[in-house]
Amino acid sequence: MGGKPRNHRSGKGRFGLQVQDRLRAAGYHVPTIVMTALADENVRARMLQAGAVGFLYKPFTEQDLANGIQAALEAKEDDSRR
Repeated sequence: MGGKPRNHRSGKGRFGLQVQDRLRAAGYHVPTIVMTALADENVRARMLQAGAVGFLYKPFTEQDLANGIQAALEAKEDDSRR
């Protein structure tokens, strides 16, 4: 695998939701940016509700990614102030 993060889809965003749920249950509040090729508004809404700070549909632009990263950094900064 060479240190490269790998992900697979196990049914309409469930894998991503499971990761978010497990991180939060373990006490980690990590700003998450979801990237997907599936245009499913129900999954998008569930991921954002579960704590994702960004949701990008592929293909996305470099500016879209930069905006998502900025939102994640701001969310992390807000969390550290609490």
